[in-house]
Amino acid sequence: MTLSWINPVHLIEHELAQLREEGVETGELRRKWDALKVAKTDPLDLQDAAEKFLQSLPRFEEHQTSSAEEPSVLSEILVLCDVEGTAISAVSEPKLADRIAGGWFGRAAGCLLGKPVGKTPREGIRELLVSNDSWPLNFYITAEGIPTVLKQRYPWNRHFGAESLRENIVCMPEDDDMNYPMLNLSVMETQGGDFTTEAIAQAWLEKLPVLSSQAWAIASRALCLP
Repeated sequence: MTLSWINPVHLIEHELAQLREEGVETGELRRKWDALKVAKTDPLDLQDAAEKFLQSLPRFEEHQTSSAEEPSVLSEILVLCDVEGTAISAVSEPKLADRIAGGWFGRAAGCLLGKPVGKTPREGIRELLVSNDSWPLNFYITAEGIPTVLKQRYPWNRHFGAESLRENIVCMPEDDDMNYPMLNLSVMETQGGDFTTEAIAQAWLEKLPVLSSQAWAIASRALCLP
Protein backbone atom coordinates (compact mmCIF):
# COMPACT_ATOMS: atom_id res chain seq x y z
CA MET A 1 0.00 0.00 0.00
CA THR A 2 1.33 3.44 -0.95
CA LEU A 3 0.59 6.31 1.41
CA SER A 4 1.26 9.31 -0.79
CA TRP A 5 0.58 11.82 1.95
CA ILE A 6 3.67 10.75 3.95
CA ASN A 7 5.94 9.60 1.11
CA PRO A 8 8.35 12.44 0.19
CA VAL A 9 8.55 11.22 -3.41
CA HIS A 10 4.80 11.77 -3.78
CA LEU A 11 4.75 14.86 -1.58
CA ILE A 12 7.00 16.65 -4.06
CA GLU A 13 4.38 16.25 -6.77
CA HIS A 14 1.78 17.83 -4.47
CA GLU A 15 4.18 20.60 -3.47
CA LEU A 16 5.02 21.48 -7.06
CA ALA A 17 1.32 21.67 -7.89
CA GLN A 18 0.72 23.88 -4.85
CA LEU A 19 3.60 26.20 -5.75
CA ARG A 20 2.29 26.51 -9.28
CA GLU A 21 -1.15 27.49 -7.94
CA GLU A 22 0.53 30.08 -5.72
CA GLY A 23 2.04 31.74 -8.78
CA VAL A 24 5.54 30.28 -8.66
CA GLU A 25 7.27 29.37 -11.92
CA THR A 26 8.03 25.69 -11.33
CA GLY A 27 9.61 24.76 -14.67
CA GLU A 28 13.18 24.66 -13.37
CA LEU A 29 12.14 22.86 -10.17
CA ARG A 30 10.32 20.28 -12.27
CA ARG A 31 13.38 19.71 -14.46
CA LYS A 32 15.61 19.23 -11.39
CA TRP A 33 13.16 16.78 -9.86
CA ASP A 34 12.78 14.81 -13.10
CA ALA A 35 16.57 14.58 -13.34
CA LEU A 36 16.80 13.30 -9.77
CA LYS A 37 14.24 10.59 -10.50
CA VAL A 38 16.32 9.41 -13.45
CA ALA A 39 19.61 9.53 -11.54
CA LYS A 40 18.42 7.81 -8.35
CA THR A 41 17.53 4.30 -9.47
CA ASP A 42 17.55 2.86 -5.95
CA PRO A 43 14.20 3.58 -4.18
CA LEU A 44 15.89 4.37 -0.85
CA ASP A 45 18.34 6.76 -2.53
CA LEU A 46 15.43 8.44 -4.30
CA GLN A 47 13.55 8.82 -1.03
CA ASP A 48 16.56 10.43 0.66
CA ALA A 49 17.00 12.76 -2.30
CA ALA A 50 13.30 13.57 -2.23
CA GLU A 51 13.44 14.59 1.44
CA LYS A 52 16.33 16.98 0.73
CA PHE A 53 14.63 18.34 -2.38
CA LEU A 54 11.42 18.86 -0.43
CA GLN A 55 13.24 20.93 2.19
CA SER A 56 14.81 23.07 -0.54
CA LEU A 57 11.49 24.10 -2.09
CA PRO A 58 10.52 27.76 -1.53
CA ARG A 59 8.20 28.54 1.36
CA PHE A 60 5.11 30.65 0.81
CA GLU A 61 6.53 33.64 2.68
CA GLU A 62 9.61 33.55 0.44
CA HIS A 63 7.71 33.98 -2.81
CA GLN A 64 4.56 35.79 -1.69
CA THR A 65 3.95 38.99 -3.63
CA SER A 66 1.29 41.66 -3.41
CA SER A 67 -0.44 40.21 -6.47
CA ALA A 68 -0.55 36.76 -4.89
CA GLU A 69 -1.81 37.88 -1.47
CA GLU A 70 -5.21 36.61 -0.49
CA PRO A 71 -7.17 38.25 2.33
CA SER A 72 -8.06 36.38 5.49
CA VAL A 73 -10.67 38.81 6.83
CA LEU A 74 -14.23 37.86 5.87
CA SER A 75 -15.22 41.36 4.76
CA GLU A 76 -12.20 41.58 2.45
CA ILE A 77 -12.88 38.11 1.03
CA LEU A 78 -16.50 39.10 0.31
CA VAL A 79 -15.32 42.21 -1.54
CA LEU A 80 -13.16 40.08 -3.85
CA CYS A 81 -16.03 37.63 -4.35
CA ASP A 82 -18.42 40.51 -5.07
CA VAL A 83 -21.07 39.06 -2.77
CA GLU A 84 -22.85 40.33 0.30
CA GLY A 85 -22.40 38.55 3.61
CA THR A 86 -24.29 38.52 6.88
CA ALA A 87 -22.19 39.27 9.92
CA ILE A 88 -22.35 36.57 12.57
CA SER A 89 -23.08 39.24 15.15
CA ALA A 90 -26.31 40.04 13.29
CA VAL A 91 -27.63 36.51 13.87
CA SER A 92 -29.25 35.77 17.22
CA GLU A 93 -27.51 33.20 19.40
CA PRO A 94 -30.37 30.63 19.30
CA LYS A 95 -30.61 30.96 15.51
CA LEU A 96 -26.84 30.63 15.12
CA ALA A 97 -26.83 27.53 17.34
CA ASP A 98 -29.65 26.06 15.26
CA ARG A 99 -27.74 26.70 12.04
CA ILE A 100 -24.58 25.11 13.43
CA ALA A 101 -26.52 22.06 14.66
CA GLY A 102 -28.26 21.80 11.31
CA GLY A 103 -24.90 21.89 9.54
CA TRP A 104 -23.51 19.10 11.73
CA PHE A 105 -26.62 16.92 11.36
CA GLY A 106 -26.74 17.50 7.61
CA ARG A 107 -23.09 16.59 7.18
CA ALA A 108 -23.49 13.46 9.32
CA ALA A 109 -26.63 12.39 7.47
CA GLY A 110 -24.98 12.83 4.08
CA CYS A 111 -21.89 10.90 5.15
CA LEU A 112 -23.98 8.10 6.63
CA LEU A 113 -26.08 7.86 3.49
CA GLY A 114 -23.11 7.25 1.23
CA LYS A 115 -20.86 5.14 3.45
CA PRO A 116 -22.13 1.69 2.36
CA VAL A 117 -21.32 2.37 -1.29
CA GLY A 118 -18.04 4.25 -0.91
CA LYS A 119 -15.83 3.54 -3.97
CA THR A 120 -18.70 1.74 -5.74
CA PRO A 121 -19.14 3.17 -9.27
CA ARG A 122 -22.37 4.98 -10.11
CA GLU A 123 -23.60 2.15 -12.31
CA GLY A 124 -23.00 -0.30 -9.47
CA ILE A 125 -24.94 1.85 -7.00
CA ARG A 126 -27.86 2.03 -9.39
CA GLU A 127 -27.77 -1.71 -10.02
CA LEU A 128 -27.86 -2.39 -6.27
CA LEU A 129 -30.75 -0.01 -5.63
CA VAL A 130 -32.81 -1.10 -8.63
CA SER A 131 -32.51 -4.72 -7.52
CA ASN A 132 -34.47 -4.13 -4.29
CA ASP A 133 -36.77 -1.43 -5.71
CA SER A 134 -35.17 1.45 -3.79
CA TRP A 135 -34.26 3.49 -6.87
CA PRO A 136 -34.54 6.46 -6.88
CA LEU A 137 -33.19 6.52 -3.36
CA ASN A 138 -35.32 8.29 -0.76
CA PHE A 139 -34.01 6.77 2.47
CA TYR A 140 -30.85 5.19 3.85
CA ILE A 141 -29.49 2.24 1.88
CA THR A 142 -30.60 -1.26 2.89
CA ALA A 143 -29.22 -4.67 1.94
CA GLU A 144 -32.65 -6.27 2.25
CA GLY A 145 -33.85 -7.73 -1.03
CA ILE A 146 -30.54 -7.33 -2.87
CA PRO A 147 -29.48 -10.61 -4.59
CA THR A 148 -26.37 -12.27 -3.14
CA VAL A 149 -24.61 -12.18 -6.51
CA LEU A 150 -24.86 -8.37 -6.56
CA LYS A 151 -23.61 -8.02 -2.98
CA GLN A 152 -20.62 -10.14 -3.93
CA ARG A 153 -19.99 -8.05 -7.04
CA TYR A 154 -20.29 -4.78 -5.10
CA PRO A 155 -19.24 -5.49 -1.50
CA TRP A 156 -20.15 -2.83 1.01
CA ASN A 157 -17.45 -0.28 1.73
CA ARG A 158 -15.03 -1.88 4.18
CA HIS A 159 -14.96 1.28 6.31
CA PHE A 160 -18.17 0.84 8.31
CA GLY A 161 -20.15 0.07 5.16
CA ALA A 162 -22.31 -2.68 6.64
CA GLU A 163 -22.72 -0.72 9.89
CA SER A 164 -24.16 2.14 7.86
CA LEU A 165 -26.93 0.11 6.25
CA ARG A 166 -30.41 1.15 7.30
CA GLU A 167 -31.04 -2.00 9.32
CA ASN A 168 -27.76 -1.65 11.25
CA ILE A 169 -27.57 2.07 12.03
CA VAL A 170 -27.15 2.92 15.70
CA CYS A 171 -25.11 6.12 15.36
CA MET A 172 -22.92 8.06 12.97
CA PRO A 173 -19.70 5.97 12.70
CA GLU A 174 -16.25 7.49 12.38
CA ASP A 175 -15.70 9.18 9.02
CA ASP A 176 -12.94 11.35 7.58
CA ASP A 177 -15.49 13.93 6.42
CA MET A 178 -16.48 14.36 10.07
CA ASN A 179 -12.93 14.08 11.45
CA TYR A 180 -11.61 17.14 9.65
CA PRO A 181 -14.33 19.54 10.86
CA MET A 182 -13.74 18.19 14.37
CA LEU A 183 -10.02 18.91 13.98
CA ASN A 184 -10.87 22.42 12.81
CA LEU A 185 -13.13 22.90 15.81
CA SER A 186 -10.37 21.69 18.11
CA VAL A 187 -7.97 24.25 16.63
CA MET A 188 -10.49 27.04 17.13
CA GLU A 189 -11.11 25.99 20.72
CA THR A 190 -7.42 25.79 21.61
CA GLN A 191 -5.93 28.55 19.42
CA GLY A 192 -8.78 30.97 18.87
CA GLY A 193 -9.51 32.82 15.66
CA ASP A 194 -5.90 33.86 15.08
CA PHE A 195 -4.64 30.29 14.55
CA THR A 196 -1.69 29.73 12.23
CA THR A 197 -0.84 27.23 9.52
CA GLU A 198 1.59 25.65 11.98
CA ALA A 199 -1.25 25.20 14.49
CA ILE A 200 -3.25 23.31 11.87
CA ALA A 201 -0.24 21.09 11.08
CA GLN A 202 0.35 20.44 14.77
CA ALA A 203 -3.30 19.44 15.29
CA TRP A 204 -3.22 17.04 12.36
CA LEU A 205 -0.01 15.42 13.52
CA GLU A 206 -1.22 15.05 17.09
CA LYS A 207 -4.80 13.94 16.46
CA LEU A 208 -4.75 11.93 13.22
CA PRO A 209 -3.75 8.48 14.48
CA VAL A 210 -2.74 6.66 11.29
CA LEU A 211 1.06 6.30 11.19
CA SER A 212 1.32 9.48 13.24
CA SER A 213 4.99 8.98 14.14
CA GLN A 214 6.04 8.64 10.49
CA ALA A 215 3.77 11.50 9.48
CA TRP A 216 5.36 13.68 12.16
CA ALA A 217 8.90 12.92 11.01
CA ILE A 218 8.21 13.89 7.41
CA ALA A 219 5.75 16.73 7.89
CA SER A 220 7.85 18.39 10.57
CA ARG A 221 10.79 18.49 8.17
CA ALA A 222 8.61 19.84 5.39
CA LEU A 223 7.19 22.55 7.65
CA CYS A 224 10.48 23.21 9.47
CA LEU A 225 8.81 22.50 12.79
CA PRO A 226 10.97 21.83 15.84
